[in-house]
Amino acid sequence: MENYYIKGNSIGKAWKESIKLINEKGQVIHDGEDKLYEILGLHIRIENPDENDSFIKKFGDLSMIEWMKKNFFSNENVLNWGYSYGQRLKNYDGINQLESVKEKLLKNIESKSATICLNNPKGDKKHSPCINVLDFKVRDNTIILNTFFRSQDICKKMYADATCLTLILNDMARTLNVENTELNLYIMSAHIYEKDLEKGKQIINE
Repeated sequence: MENYYIKGNSIGKAWKESIKLINEKGQVIHDGEDKLYEILGLHIRIENPDENDSFIKKFGDLSMIEWMKKNFFSNENVLNWGYSYGQRLKNYDGINQLESVKEKLLKNIESKSATICLNNPKGDKKHSPCINVLDFKVRDNTIILNTFFRSQDICKKMYADATCLTLILNDMARTLNVENTELNLYIMSAHIYEKDLEKGKQIINE
């Protein structure tokens, strides 16, 4: 299996480059009746990401960003999943995982175990989280957020996921008084649905 790497200095640039990569290298797979173009093993690295990315504001779907913010930061269930990311982040069986990570890093800035899990193998029968793990490392005055995705809809959701993760990352940096940030997305199935290919081509040409 070939692995792919994209380094961008903004969420918007990384989004555009990942769409271009799948457009060029994607292999056809089928998810039920849906036809997708997919690459396996994509690593996207963004240094000092900005949640107010100008490219995203111009070409992204702002309603998708608002929906994703509700998913990441609300205690309400989303869709028919039976949970939200916000519940798993802030109230997972009564545990606020974000606060636990902050406390761990405040006690030991070089901790190796500042990690959050979003899966619930026993309960995730309707929908398994696309994002499985958030891991924080502070090294060389940089806080690094490494995220593991089982899959990601690149054209429709990558920028929205990255925006919300950047909000979490920048809040952590302020709490820890760390100057630089880095966001890594490790995506096992990076894909674009056939119905979104035309929109993706328009974004590539911007």
